[in-house]
Formats: sequence, structure tokens, C-alpha cells
Amino acid sequence: MNELELRVGNLVSGYDKKGNTATVVVTNYDFIDDKINDFKPLYLTKEWAEKNAAAINNSVQYYFNSKSNFMPCIQFDDNGMAYWIANESYSVELPYVHTWQNLFFALTKTELKL
Repeated sequence: MNELELRVGNLVSGYDKKGNTATVVVTNYDFIDDKINDFKPLYLTKEWAEKNAAAINNSVQYYFNSKSNFMPCIQFDDNGMAYWIANESYSVELPYVHTWQNLFFALTKTELKL
């Protein structure tokens, strides 16, 4: 995992204080430097999207709330890969939760509420 992909607030897979695998929130950049080798990305799955989306359209489109009127949406292909679809000719592959968090922030200037 590349530390340049991460922002404060991103969710990754790491370890809790007892050494058990857990979802970890990146709290500061020193934390990233110290723990980068312990981090693994969290895969963006349909199950994750169903649990965190604000609205779901026909089990195909998963909408997420932002502070603006714009509600970004992701879709999954038949292989389970998530995409943000900008229009008919442009999409962005989103394999990991932190990738979606970063794109969501870039699009809306608000953090993805999870």
C-alpha cells in the first residue's frame, strides 16, 4: 500500500492494540509513516456499499450523501468491481474503500460519512 494514497480519515485494515485484525481510521500523517507496512486496503464490496449507502437503486446503484445536492453514486460490474460512473464514456475503478473516500472528497469537498 502506498502512503501517498492515504488521507487522514481513510479506513484501512490494520491491527488493534491486542494485535487483532481490525478496521483502522488513519488519524494523522505520523501514524501513516509509522504504520504503513501494517496497513492493508479494505476492498470496496457490494456488502460494504449496502451497509453504508444512503440509498440503493435496484441493487445496482449505491448513492452516498454529501452536504451538497450532488449525491455521488457507485455501481458494481458482474465481477464485483466498483466504479464511479461520470457519464457513458468515463468511469473510475474503485477497488478499495479509501479510493472511494478520496474520490468522494474530491467531488464534494465533504468527507464520506460512514
